[in-house]
Amino acid sequence: MYFSRNNQIHDHLHSLTKNNLTMKPIHPRNIFMRRSNLNNNLPLSVQSFPGSLPHELSMEQQLYFKTLTESCFNGTNEECIDAFECLASDAALQPLLPRLLLFISKGIEKNIYLNDLMYILQYLSILKMLTTNTFISFDKYLHKIIPSLLTCLVCLFDTAKIHAIPSAIETINPNKLSLSTIWLLREQASDLLVFFQNHFSTISCLTQRITSILKSKLINCDIVVTYSIMYSALRTLLLIDRQEYSSLLLNILRANGEQMKRCESDFDLDVTEQQTLFDRKIAELLQKYDLQL
Repeated sequence: MYFSRNNQIHDHLHSLTKNNLTMKPIHPRNIFMRRSNLNNNLPLSVQSFPGSLPHELSMEQQLYFKTLTESCFNGTNEECIDAFECLASDAALQPLLPRLLLFISKGIEKNIYLNDLMYILQYLSILKMLTTNTFISFDKYLHKIIPSLLTCLVCLFDTAKIHAIPSAIETINPNKLSLSTIWLLREQASDLLVFFQNHFSTISCLTQRITSILKSKLINCDIVVTYSIMYSALRTLLLIDRQEYSSLLLNILRANGEQMKRCESDFDLDVTEQQTLFDRKIAELLQKYDLQL
């Protein structure tokens, strides 16, 4: 369990989703009136996202949402496990999905700004549990979550904001060279992106949007990337289409070191450790896909 009950979850919530953790009684006769006056009752941060929460929830559903989200962060180990099991198997979660995805996407956005990797990992874990729930359909809500996953994959973390990160890294993995927190975060985001691409590849422009962003990070010489971004982008492209992108991987690795010189280090490992980890992970990719330099 990553979080103690003393942690203040509201410090790690986007202002847009804090409102969702406040219970609001709803009476069927008042729904139309509440919808017509919605913007007068919400804070400015919520008003700026019209239509983001498209339907009302009953009191029971609001309570369920509140219990699930708080248990994932401030609950005991047992409560967190129970919440994850509900996320992975409960057939009644579909009405909550828009709010859950908003909660996840805005939570990721907030904690990328705060550079709190542990919370980002937990939000990704919640999304991972939802993807295993066979009763949930994501097709109408991909626009809420794909941008957040791409951001996890390619964002540069601001080292000036880092505080108390080494202890967080050791909590996840004492052998930090085995897999740093940032590399673990990017791999989880990569797996989730590939999941959505595989299941919804028929949606117009979805695959093209994902691959174009990743290729631009790899090819554009004006864009700064770290070793973990380079690896995660290559890994994701290969998982999406090995035949199409294996040549891109080989061309980048054969570029006489020029591409490697543009890589910078994330804050949690030094340059030598980054290079070592990058070489090892790339070697694993080459072996997995039977590619030769």
